[in-house]
Amino acid sequence: MRASGVQPDAKRALDRILRDEVRHKEFGWTLLEWLLSIPQSSHVRQIIDRELPAMFKRLRANYAFSQLGAERKYVQARAVWGLMPPPDYAATLEETLERDYTPLFGAMEIDAQRAWRALL
Repeated sequence: MRASGVQPDAKRALDRILRDEVRHKEFGWTLLEWLLSIPQSSHVRQIIDRELPAMFKRLRANYAFSQLGAERKYVQARAVWGLMPPPDYAATLEETLERDYTPLFGAMEIDAQRAWRALL
């Protein structure tokens, strides 16, 4: 996304997001691991079972599968701001499910694939 962006404000924002994302990601997974280690972990698992499909559904709706319905010129205009066309977001989200979510959740005995399929 950053590579296609040419707008200075967008590039600065994407640079910051890229720097911060590593820490945010690590914090999130560490927090989830801790929540699954406390005595209330069965309640946490119930919440995950109930909410993870809805979380994936929001990701798909917000980032990947919205209807664009705009001409090519509009898609190119988005690219200069570092934004991907919705089909590219969809492919990236599918790749992230396979590469990141499935193994990371799986290490905590959470079936991300089942949660993903629940929304289809």
